[in-house]
Amino acid sequence: METKFVVKKAVIALAENDDRDSLFWNLSRLLTWAFLDQKKGSEKRNARNARHVAFFILHAEMHDRWSEIQAGTRAKDVEDLLRKYSAFGGPRRATSTPTPKSLFRQFRKSEKHTRFIFRIVDYLCRAKVSALASEHLTVNFAKAFVERTQVEFSMKPYKESRISKDWEKYASAAALIYSAYVFFPDLVELNDWRQVCLRLRSVANNTDDVRRFIGYAAYAAKTLSDMKVRKPFTGSFSHAASVTPPPRPFSADEQNTISQIDLNGPIL
Repeated sequence: METKFVVKKAVIALAENDDRDSLFWNLSRLLTWAFLDQKKGSEKRNARNARHVAFFILHAEMHDRWSEIQAGTRAKDVEDLLRKYSAFGGPRRATSTPTPKSLFRQFRKSEKHTRFIFRIVDYLCRAKVSALASEHLTVNFAKAFVERTQVEFSMKPYKESRISKDWEKYASAAALIYSAYVFFPDLVELNDWRQVCLRLRSVANNTDDVRRFIGYAAYAAKTLSDMKVRKPFTGSFSHAASVTPPPRPFSADEQNTISQIDLNGPIL
């Protein structure tokens, strides 16, 4: 398991590794990075929260293996755990790391914004297979579409300018956010960080599920890359086999909305 968080290495691990602990480690860090480590504008991006989650995982493993550690066991996996725990700051790190509960609160706050990112990418993926005209295959058109159809998931309607700000912040993680909402349709219903851990652990225990999750992200990344969308990390996902999400044709109402959008028309 990699100590330093790198998107490309995490993607490769999920695409090729079969070790359940490694899959849980990389899946947890990758999703944390996608939802909690994105920044606005020119703010420096880092993997601060992904590192926090890694520490939580190691801390829990230390707790589970404590009796062996106290007994002075020299088993290789225990020694590896101790080295990695030390590399992440050891016991002193616990006093300066936010609690899992506080990170979950951050996630719940980000959900109302990342939902727009999912809808933008979802529109582009659906538009690609629906053979829409080229002028309909842009992020700006997708934003306009989402603005007009957001009533089904947004209690407070957002204007396109607000949606654009969210896109600028989360665009780098757009492929992962898309895959998360497709793969975890109950994401918004999770009410506790423990539920999130159990859900991720359940996925990590099934390599087919992991491959499907990272495959959806690869599919979205390829779609964004083909459309020359600016900002998203797309190259990292070329190391995973693309998996086409379940088809969702546009409804008659959605087709009508698309036909009424004119990006060059007057601003109402």
